[in-house]
Amino acid sequence: MPFGAANIKTTGFTDVATFPSFDGRTSSFFAEGASKTNFAWAAHAGVAYKVNSNFTVELAYRYLDMGTGIHGQGQFFDGTRIGQSTFQFRDMTSQDVKLGVRWTCCDVPPPQPALIRKG
Repeated sequence: MPFGAANIKTTGFTDVATFPSFDGRTSSFFAEGASKTNFAWAAHAGVAYKVNSNFTVELAYRYLDMGTGIHGQGQFFDGTRIGQSTFQFRDMTSQDVKLGVRWTCCDVPPPQPALIRKG
């Protein structure tokens, strides 16, 4: 299971709502960009079927968990700031199914055994 780090960067976040907020204004706002580095991990699985000596078909799956992303300070379109809290993108994951083919153009001869001398 591979693991590492994911840097999630947001820029120009905009949220446009079609209904008024609790104070009568529309709740549309935009936010500055931000970045956050998280622990990330992935799990892989797959199968390959050798059709003939030169052609292989492969089906693979990957689950990737990148953690949480954030954006910077938000404000309404009229310039009113939205407190100190930031909006979070939680549990950013990716599930990928991949279909691949491999073509071998030439038959490679097997390696020759090493010559061993005694005495």
